[in-house]
Amino acid sequence: MFYNNKKAQLKILESIAVLIVFFFLVGLGLNFYGKIQLQSLQAAKDDFARNDAIKISQKIVHMPELRCSLQNTDQGSCIDLDQALAWSALQQDCTGTVGGDNAQSLCSERLTQYFEQIGVGEIVLKRTYSSDPALESDLANGVWILYNYSTPDSVSGKSAPTFTQIPVVIFDTLTKNRDLGVLQVRIFS
Repeated sequence: MFYNNKKAQLKILESIAVLIVFFFLVGLGLNFYGKIQLQSLQAAKDDFARNDAIKISQKIVHMPELRCSLQNTDQGSCIDLDQALAWSALQQDCTGTVGGDNAQSLCSERLTQYFEQIGVGEIVLKRTYSSDPALESDLANGVWILYNYSTPDSVSGKSAPTFTQIPVVIFDTLTKNRDLGVLQVRIFS
């Protein structure tokens, strides 16, 4: 009788050990599955952020404030340099607004209007090639910040930016030159 009790105790301990190993393996499987799901969700999030950045850059290229048009026809991925310079100056004026509450209110309205379309990010127009030899040697000056709206989180690096570059034609209405440029869009999600 004493022998049967020991045998029963061993079977119970054996069953408990099998259950512990089983649940340990199930836990490892769930952990592995969770990590794979997290990676696929991150990849999907990055994909959506990249698509949003491309949509925003397409909006920027086709904005009436920047696009070049000849005889009321759209020129595709073309940005008017004079309009881009004016937009860049407006952006610079609004970041360091001087002139009291009225000027601050006007800049706030402008930035809010563009913030609703673009969000938190930075848009830079950069000339990469010029048909004018005088400008070709001075490409470093061909960089204009068109939009810069950042938050403390985006500056500190808590959210990774999505970076997109789109080739554009930069049309100078004064010299009638068409230069090659890149519209760099950096969006924080």
